[in-house]
Amino acid sequence: MSAELQLNSDNVESDELALKIDTLLADIEQWDAEPRSKALELKSAIEAFHSSALRNLIKSLSQQPSAKNALRSAIQDPLVYGMLRRHNLVKPSLQEQVLNALDIVRPELQQHGGDVELVSISSSSEVTIRLTGACDGCGSSQITLEQGVKKTLREHCGWIKDIYLEQKPKPTDDVQTIQIISPFETSSHSE
Repeated sequence: MSAELQLNSDNVESDELALKIDTLLADIEQWDAEPRSKALELKSAIEAFHSSALRNLIKSLSQQPSAKNALRSAIQDPLVYGMLRRHNLVKPSLQEQVLNALDIVRPELQQHGGDVELVSISSSSEVTIRLTGACDGCGSSQITLEQGVKKTLREHCGWIKDIYLEQKPKPTDDVQTIQIISPFETSSHSE
């Protein structure tokens, strides 16, 4: 499969570019060993070149007070941010850090029919989350929250001071609730 992309336009979306790159890399993986090795070596060399050039550009701009604000503004562009993150030239955003930490705990929650979502980040030290699926309103949700979600967030996002659970209204009497055991309840008793 050979995907063609017009790069003459400033309106090319980053998602379109990422898809193009993924498609080409998947194609390269199907090549014989020698040409695949050469193509991947070329990719690494180009990435190293870009990383060095971007690092030098940022270093130069950072030394000029008026350019610092322009650089901060440019990082707000998802394509610029993505490129700089790809080369480890900017730290992950607070949201990215939290989402990565939640991805660590998510598989265990999903095995039990639950999940967790980020609701908000406030004042760069407070996080509000929501338990969903089987975890929402479960009698063991406090254990899941403390032993699973909060513990993981604190381990991976040391800047978080407070973690809040989004409160939902309690079910009325005509709603039947089901009791489910937290995936973290068993592990907390075995320690």
